[in-house]
Amino acid sequence: MLLRARLDGASFIRTLMDRKTVEASQWTPEEICSLRDRGALFIDVDQFPAHLQKTLALHALKDFLKLSFNGRELKRWMQAHPNTRPVASAVFWRQSLDAVVDEVCETLQRHGLITPDLFRRLNDERPQRTDEIDILARQWRFSLEEAGAARD
Repeated sequence: MLLRARLDGASFIRTLMDRKTVEASQWTPEEICSLRDRGALFIDVDQFPAHLQKTLALHALKDFLKLSFNGRELKRWMQAHPNTRPVASAVFWRQSLDAVVDEVCETLQRHGLITPDLFRRLNDERPQRTDEIDILARQWRFSLEEAGAARD
């Protein structure tokens, strides 16, 4: 399993799960979230129990949006597409970026709007982050190729 992390401003990839570490299925949600809190950006969710996979994917999406957008940019991006425009209208934008992103992601998930098209749109908006968006899409069981095909 690969973990991409940014610690002390340095980006690196390291093997997280190996014979010397505990099996992923034995990890508690608190331990998994502590990886994220210490700077983990992407975690291969396949290594974790099914009941944690969507939670981890949602956290990864939130982290990506917080790192990729400020509040104004996110609102503009959400309002620019008919699928996400109702979500943008429902969000209270005069709160911290963390709170806005939490509300956006939870609303997107609740309405079934985390789709290949969402990741295609993210990639169109932030093409310099294609590799990260592809990893993120795979956590949701999508691929950017699938997202591109969905647009055509």
